[in-house]
Amino acid sequence: MKSGIYCIINKINGKCYIGSAINVPRRLIAHRYNLNKNIHNNVYLQSSWNKYQKENFEFNVLEYTEKEKLIEREQYYLDLFCSYNRKCGYNIRLNAKSQLGFKHSIKFKERVSLQMKGNKYSLGRKHSNEFKQNMSARLKGNKYAFGYKYTEEQKQKRSELLIGNKRTLGFSPSIETRMKLSKSGKGRKCSNETKNKISIALKGKLNYKLRGRRLTEEHKAKISKKNKGRKMSEIFKMKLSERTKGNKYHLGFKHLEETKIRLSILNKGKKISEERRLRMIGRKASKDARKNMSISRMGRQFSEETKRKISNSVKNYWNSKKKLENSLILTS
Repeated sequence: MKSGIYCIINKINGKCYIGSAINVPRRLIAHRYNLNKNIHNNVYLQSSWNKYQKENFEFNVLEYTEKEKLIEREQYYLDLFCSYNRKCGYNIRLNAKSQLGFKHSIKFKERVSLQMKGNKYSLGRKHSNEFKQNMSARLKGNKYAFGYKYTEEQKQKRSELLIGNKRTLGFSPSIETRMKLSKSGKGRKCSNETKNKISIALKGKLNYKLRGRRLTEEHKAKISKKNKGRKMSEIFKMKLSERTKGNKYHLGFKHLEETKIRLSILNKGKKISEERRLRMIGRKASKDARKNMSISRMGRQFSEETKRKISNSVKNYWNSKKKLENSLILTS
């Protein structure tokens, strides 16, 4: 990025436009683009460009300088070429980066006055039908227009492009950003319409962001601390009761085949820690739980493989129990 002073010269009449920029190449590209599109903010330069055509203009860099000296050097070249004089150049202002000496034409003032009459800050301004039609024609086929829906092929291509993208994958915002997001979202409540839309959108879909996610010990401790002594409201209890009515402990709940396969892959090779295994020893289910389990298993037939797994797990249980008892005897 180079800062400096540049010049746009008309090769036919010798008139020039002087300017300064922190990034000279980028500024010259912007000038050329605006002039070609007939949207340049300098009406004199734009009129001359339209009259003499782009082939008769030159874009030159006069000098590269430090950012702090840009205004000083721009003023030097403005005075040297007298580009603010209509006979010599296209600059509108007498001073670099200053409105001093600049006056709008009477025609321009009248036009602005008519536009703004009875309309403070363009409040409630209405576009003409011609302008709306032009906007509509310009946005037709625009892939980035609001409401545009991608085809399955386009989605697939985007998915393939983002694979291995380290910039977005697993990106975690800074603590400061998290605090700002938390503050902005506090007390925010979604309308029932929004809730229904989210519910419909997520229906039958797995939450991929949380799949296989393991919480840190610190996170677990925070959740535990937050929920300690927490009591559910009566309204929440009623909702929960209605939702689970006739389905105690999700009895008889069946996962989709796809879900079963995913759970199987996730839990393959996963072993229960020794600490958790010891905690489970001697743990007894309530009478209601045992009754429900008995009802759910009634008439159920296990495969040979399942029977062998149950047999091995029972053997392991009794072996671990004996080991625990022996270790307790030895310590005492």
